[in-house]
Amino acid sequence: MQFYSIRAKTGGLWIAIIIFVPLALGLDWIVVNGIVWQYRASSFPTATATITHSEIVEHRGSKGGRTYTLDLIYQFRVGDQTFIGTRFRYYTNGTSNHEQIRLRHLEYPVGRTVVAYYPPEEPASAILHPGVEGTELLRALFAVGLSVLVMGAIGLAFAKRLAFNPDDPDCVRQTDTGWEAQMPATSHGAVFYLTLAAACIVSGLVLMATRTENPPPELVGAALAGSIAIAALAAVLFSRYPTLTADLDLKELTLPAPWFGSPIKVPFDQIGTIAVREEDKTAGRNETYQVYNCEIGWGNRERVQITTIATFLDRFEAEKLATWVKMTLGRVVTELDAIERIR
Repeated sequence: MQFYSIRAKTGGLWIAIIIFVPLALGLDWIVVNGIVWQYRASSFPTATATITHSEIVEHRGSKGGRTYTLDLIYQFRVGDQTFIGTRFRYYTNGTSNHEQIRLRHLEYPVGRTVVAYYPPEEPASAILHPGVEGTELLRALFAVGLSVLVMGAIGLAFAKRLAFNPDDPDCVRQTDTGWEAQMPATSHGAVFYLTLAAACIVSGLVLMATRTENPPPELVGAALAGSIAIAALAAVLFSRYPTLTADLDLKELTLPAPWFGSPIKVPFDQIGTIAVREEDKTAGRNETYQVYNCEIGWGNRERVQITTIATFLDRFEAEKLATWVKMTLGRVVTELDAIERIR
């Protein structure tokens, strides 16, 4: 889970950021503004209004889908002036649930007297149904998912390039018996944010499919809490901080642990090849790119195994690691060209 395909397509990543940052900011503004106005409306002045028009309007999408809205018009007076309102709630969208709109239509027939909540500075922006409900919180759930996804993409774009630097104390450090090298890692943050974005969006779609567009606020809160819990669990289970450790006293090399496995201890005399292998990866739409695996071959006559200790997008980084491992293990390096590349 190194996100190689995304990192390999830097141009595509920036295009996605340019497209989705305005979308995320726009959605965030709509969600926050809607919640603020719906919350404020509960304390607005009120006026008695009469519904003069109530009609279900059907909208057909380009792919055959249908959504429905309730077209409302009501009149009310504030002082000596008459105002016309058309809003039921702020930022009310259409719904695919015809039954929900039908019931609302029956609840608000022409001629019914209702209470309009209007902002003092602009009475024409009145609504009939104040307060924050599941609709606003459901939008917030989607906004959180999209915003976290965009933030993760920006972090990925500016992330430190996968590299190996033996002179960096955060990469290689001396131990009492030898040394320990940090291999390219999948951080807790990367896994957490990616999983949180996916969980928020998926849980929002599930709520819409099972509870329409206005689920109970408690259920939306539970979905957000569950998404955070899932993301935290994924960060613990799927983050990797692999290390390569050498004990020069015991003449033993500890290879990075595989997923859900234990580190592998290999005596120096069982280590064979230390080399770089190129591997093709698929980036989608029949596009491919290359990664470079630094591998160690080890074992005995009965069994030989190949273990990948690190993977890079740059061949130079993989070869630099391979050559450094050979040198620090005390091997005589015959690949003079590899040494020259490090210099």
